[in-house]
Amino acid sequence: MVASALEFARMGDVARATATLAQAARNAASATGAARLWAACAMVEREGHGAGEHVIALLRQSLMAAEDAAANEGGSDVLAGVLLMLGETLLEAATSGGVTTQDADVARLQESVRCHQRAERLFRQRKDAGGAGLCLINTAVAYLSMGGGPSSLKPKIAEQCLRAALAELDPVEHETTWCSAAVNLANVLQQLPVSTDGRELFEAVALYHEVAHRRRVAGDEPGTARAFANLGCLMGKLGRFAEAEENLREALRLFAGDAEAIQGVEATLRELDQARAAANSSDRLRREEQDLGSRCGGGACGCAGREGAEA
Repeated sequence: MVASALEFARMGDVARATATLAQAARNAASATGAARLWAACAMVEREGHGAGEHVIALLRQSLMAAEDAAANEGGSDVLAGVLLMLGETLLEAATSGGVTTQDADVARLQESVRCHQRAERLFRQRKDAGGAGLCLINTAVAYLSMGGGPSSLKPKIAEQCLRAALAELDPVEHETTWCSAAVNLANVLQQLPVSTDGRELFEAVALYHEVAHRRRVAGDEPGTARAFANLGCLMGKLGRFAEAEENLREALRLFAGDAEAIQGVEATLRELDQARAAANSSDRLRREEQDLGSRCGGGACGCAGREGAEA
């Protein structure tokens, strides 16, 4: 039955594939088997139609079976995996515009957080740092997606999750996930109130540099390009225009063939030129004002002498 379902999926017949897997799940000899089959059914549906209501319902079926299996058959491997899948699907559904109201989005994000937090605990019990780190990253993204305005605590909660993920992950063994956590943390640091010494922004710069280096060594040109693009944007905000342009042009080179990404970097370069021109104009005006003040303060200004004579 499973082989038939896989063949239907290969042919693009999602409806028959999911119906076959669902029937197999109902007939499964164990709760563990049922959980895996419901999860497979959900993944086929998601591949065919995206993260919609039907996929979420199928994963909830899988979760019920996985909880039964954990309670009565021992082990939590399947339960942790199903919780992660459900959490990721809820996160995707809430952030893809596929839900109808903002309240529904927030409810999905809150459920996603609960799923990821449960999964994280189970992965930690199994000493699975990669799984725990991924759950922490997704939890951070879910909190950030809830919004809440400048005074919201959600960016701070996200920062804590991402720092925990970086502490959990080995940058060599879990390099891709580690880089994802680092980039997300660099992004979050720019949303937090900046201290007087600007250490948050300098830490973000260092994280982007580290990710660009690791992605380049790994041969991941798109990942390297995204890191350089992020770095260029931040350098521009810091007024380091020459470094910003250098990083953005490197991103442009590495994005070769990705028209949408290239268009975005080119737009950023135009904004950078405008910001640099405005900064240069402001610097020039400030210097002129300083020169004028110096001349007036030194008594070289004719009008000041006349005012003194009239008095």
